[in-house]
Amino acid sequence: IVVSGYIISNDANGNFQNQLYIQDQPKDPITGIAVSVTQENSNSIFPVGKNIAIRLDGLAMDQINGVLQIGTVSDGSFSPITKNEFLEKTTRGIGTTPIIATETTVKKLQDAQDTPELDDNLIGTLVQLNTMQLISEERGRNFTDSDVESFTERVITDCADRATIGVLTDATANFRDELFPEEQGFIIGVYTNNGLVLRNSDEVKFANERCDFVEPTANVTITEVRAALDNGATVLTAENLGLDSNIVPIVSGYVISSDRDTNIQNTLYIQDAISNPTAGIAIDINQPDLYIDYPQGQRIYINLTGLGIDSEDPELHIGIYEEVIESIVAINPESDMIDDIIIRSQDAIVDITPLGVPIAAIENEEIPESILIAIDNLQLDKDEVEGRTFGQGIIKMFNCETKDFIRLSLINDEALFVDDRVPSGQATLEGITLKSNTFGETFILISNKENLNFTEIACVQ
Repeated sequence: IVVSGYIISNDANGNFQNQLYIQDQPKDPITGIAVSVTQENSNSIFPVGKNIAIRLDGLAMDQINGVLQIGTVSDGSFSPITKNEFLEKTTRGIGTTPIIATETTVKKLQDAQDTPELDDNLIGTLVQLNTMQLISEERGRNFTDSDVESFTERVITDCADRATIGVLTDATANFRDELFPEEQGFIIGVYTNNGLVLRNSDEVKFANERCDFVEPTANVTITEVRAALDNGATVLTAENLGLDSNIVPIVSGYVISSDRDTNIQNTLYIQDAISNPTAGIAIDINQPDLYIDYPQGQRIYINLTGLGIDSEDPELHIGIYEEVIESIVAINPESDMIDDIIIRSQDAIVDITPLGVPIAAIENEEIPESILIAIDNLQLDKDEVEGRTFGQGIIKMFNCETKDFIRLSLINDEALFVDDRVPSGQATLEGITLKSNTFGETFILISNKENLNFTEIACVQ
């Protein structure tokens, strides 16, 4: 078995130690792989653009950072190929071929990464990202931090849609102490699941004026937005939100939901704080895979102009207000210019701290609606069928300490875990509070089955 390709990186500038990356074509590649080899000064023997063929008999493969790696096995562990073995198994072509980096965007790379069945995810290949610049917090820094002995990540953002990606520089790189350019432009590097790995600093071509993003200022709270509801669908205006008529109403919040496992669909839940929230709300968006653009912990700003609010049991929803039908409809990214409605903050993604609560506080309506909470010591109620799946109706959970119970919101038929069995034992539940006026109780909505974290054996009911 032989694998062949064109070398796209080596150790010429110290950022790729004991590694060669090759891709299947010099231009418009489909995929790339890495070769782990104990070869110093590999650039003198394996320059960029050299076509090589590697006999794989006796070698091993592993996947690291999303990239397929060729190496060997030593003492049961994946290890680099020795220099002599690699030279013996490698055939080198004559001359070199220019390698053309594939122009793409961070968004396309992220979309492909989250769709494993696609062949064109460009993992392990040379890519070029345009209209990129350092996020503001990274300005004035070198490629690496002086006290770091491995890789340093610098975060860059796309001026077009503010999508971000990390740029990785090893402490062994000969350009580690150079100042990372602060302007805007294009960058070339090898793409991995961990980010973009630079070949040299000359491929950071940031020479254009920055497109600095001006962070909006929230002038309305989620609590005030919820209070604007008036007997059915209500258009949100500066006036009914308590602002002067010439002011654009903007509310801010942190994303607390994820539709990755499709239990939640076309809805984004936000709350007003990272921890100890006082209010939350749902936003209707007619778009799949919202978790890619709006991951949990992302702070967002919502321009409320043209939006409305309505009560759709069991929660309050924001959407586009349709005056003709006096109702709200989901925001449509294709026609409603969603980037003007929902603006992502350039703040780093944060870890949301679920509000730890007892069930009694939820029953007594002491806990806000549509916020992320956590309840400990829960297990399937004794009335539940042992071995039931997540999709077999509403799940009733029993609290071993307080002897009360709470129910999960009905699992979506299209949830990826709908047919999985609910584990036995005690768990900590993380989910979003949904108060149902129809049933007169609060249900807990989960994004995925991991929101039930089983760690203890079941108690006796």
